[in-house]
Amino acid sequence: MNSSLRKWILSLYCLTSMTAVSTACGGDDEGRGSNTLRVNATIEALNRSPNAASSSGFDTQVEVEVRKGGSAVSDAVVVVETDLGTIELTEGNSGEYSGSQSGYAQVFRLSVDAGDDYLRGVRLTGPEIHVFEEPSQSGNQPADTAMVVRWSPSGADRAQMSVAEMDLTVISDTGEYTVLGQHLVADDGDVEEEVIELWRTNVLTPAGTTTGSEVSVTVRNTLDIFVVGP
Repeated sequence: MNSSLRKWILSLYCLTSMTAVSTACGGDDEGRGSNTLRVNATIEALNRSPNAASSSGFDTQVEVEVRKGGSAVSDAVVVVETDLGTIELTEGNSGEYSGSQSGYAQVFRLSVDAGDDYLRGVRLTGPEIHVFEEPSQSGNQPADTAMVVRWSPSGADRAQMSVAEMDLTVISDTGEYTVLGQHLVADDGDVEEEVIELWRTNVLTPAGTTTGSEVSVTVRNTLDIFVVGP
């Protein structure tokens, strides 16, 4: 089969199969726009319980800011589509649109229409849901001692972690990070309950938009630990 025929068959398949749209029809798409809007879309899937492992264990929050020439754009139609359904965002503050969806769909398609100004056809695949392999949920960690955190999968565009006395810190998404002992603090004889937060993000710069535009999809998962004082 020659390459042209193969592309035509795949294109036809994509138009008729939602499953294909999510898999065989390719990856991310920068979309197209009127070159007049600055669009910043932040999509965050937040776990409901520690070390959630499935889509149903998350809630997805969507925030989209739309501006033109430095001014907020009101009354735009902002829509995010997923395999779980369509999220029609509503405007709060001028030019700021928000919505939510139960679950984590991973693949998100964004469109913005404001009269002659538009952004359409953006598609971004977020990181796979990560789970912590080490330490264990509700496990004890000695104070003032380095702690290795491991998770899987890895490889997102960006990652950040916070735990105990360590504020949210940019890290490499390699699947492993060592938290220094100085961040794990507990007085003699005390036990401090702490939370590990790991945020992993994929990003895309949409086409046909002005400088500063970005679309991002983030997955946050958490793990509870106990820091035990000497």
